[in-house]
Amino acid sequence: IEVYGTLEQNAAWGTDSPYVISGSLIVNVGVSITLQPGTVVKGKGGSSELVVNGTLVADGTPTSPIVFTSLRDDGYGGDSNFDLDATTPASADWTGIGFAASAVNNVLDQVIVRYGGYPSGTFGSSCNVYAGTSGLIISSSTISDASSGDGISVVNASPEISHNVIEQHSVGIRVNGGNPTISGNAILNNSVGVTGGSPGNVVLAE
Repeated sequence: IEVYGTLEQNAAWGTDSPYVISGSLIVNVGVSITLQPGTVVKGKGGSSELVVNGTLVADGTPTSPIVFTSLRDDGYGGDSNFDLDATTPASADWTGIGFAASAVNNVLDQVIVRYGGYPSGTFGSSCNVYAGTSGLIISSSTISDASSGDGISVVNASPEISHNVIEQHSVGIRVNGGNPTISGNAILNNSVGVTGGSPGNVVLAE
């Protein structure tokens, strides 16, 4: 299912996945989108992005994580671009997920976010997850494979980032203003683990 444009009413995604984002998909202020465990969302091309001005609740399970990845990633949701194995996923295949300052009550739990970091988009940041709101919890998730950008970029916000695996980035977590709570994470195989602000209780693994 190809999705784009602006969500102006509450929505729930799940059984019809994968959902393929083409261009910008914007969740309006006051609008909530809920993803069921096992939902797969793919970005189609560098400029594809999920922009959350309202609320995104992605609450997966250990056996049914919610996945945000590249259209070229056949490992989740199958061969969505129908090219067999002619293409393989890579860093910056899509922009990623961005949470604006207006976003509230957001949850990324038991999710996988990978192959984002295309250097464009609404927030002008190269990262898998842009956290511009304090109304965000990222927990028990895997953020990976944006080697040319950041795993999580925190900008003037204080989200909670705990018990995640954050790997294969230029910077695992970049803090540019705000006071995020960063605890119990495994931040590994990044050029730089954490930069800016206070890293708090960060578990660094080789």
